[in-house]
Amino acid sequence: MANNETLNLGMDAAQQEQTLVPAPTIDLPLLVQKEEALSVIRENLDGLGEIRFDKIRMPAGGGMTFEVADENGNVVPVQEIRGVIIGHFPFKAWWKKLFEEKTEEDDKRPDCYSADGITGTGCPEEGISTGQKCATCPKNAWGSDRRGGRGKDCNDKIRIYILREGEVFPVFMDLPATSHSNLKDYIKRLTNRLKHYYSVVTSIKLEKDRSVGGITYSKATFSKVADLSPTEKVAVKQYIDSIQDAIRRIDAETIAAEPGDGSPNLNNLDFGTTGEQVY
Repeated sequence: MANNETLNLGMDAAQQEQTLVPAPTIDLPLLVQKEEALSVIRENLDGLGEIRFDKIRMPAGGGMTFEVADENGNVVPVQEIRGVIIGHFPFKAWWKKLFEEKTEEDDKRPDCYSADGITGTGCPEEGISTGQKCATCPKNAWGSDRRGGRGKDCNDKIRIYILREGEVFPVFMDLPATSHSNLKDYIKRLTNRLKHYYSVVTSIKLEKDRSVGGITYSKATFSKVADLSPTEKVAVKQYIDSIQDAIRRIDAETIAAEPGDGSPNLNNLDFGTTGEQVY
């Protein structure tokens, strides 16, 4: 009888211990299946050469869906992007041709861009010297917009990286200036409550707005879905540290990329320092 009681007590303790393990706030493979994720990355990418992060495209003309490449490479519309924001980087880009003037044959790369928002690559044939300082560039002046109005001819953008549920690699999105205030307000609200942007699960959706000139456009909206646990937050920060150099790079090719195209070479990433598996 005593042995049976001891066995029952042991089972109860095991069951109790199992119930004390919290469920993941979000299913991120590098948190809940780290060893399997690392194995899949190494085996699948070995010898394949350059492979890049995927890009999400904002809609034009007041559209209400993002464009995302699925696992078959097909571009599909989605109404919400949900995951953990792991980085945000402002930059500038300028094109000789306006968006509405471009054709499918035109080069989509910017003619001048600044990865840090301070110094531009230049476009001497258009009067922008190599190494032009953005602060004094006429294309960056308010009221320089060729379409008229008070805006700039140079495009202010913010690139954000999002690690989505069920995925190992982040995707990125280049937010136009019309979405910047929503992102800044969201991060301000998180900061006001002493929360890092990478310590919460974020939902990104779209809303329509109209310019003073009557043009309808889309804006990204941001809201918190859940707080990560302290352990999850530490693991995500370690993940960010392991790929910081890769996601920080901004160049003409990634600015021009379409959904399914992308940024830095995944083969150069080292996920071996992303800490212990959380669950």
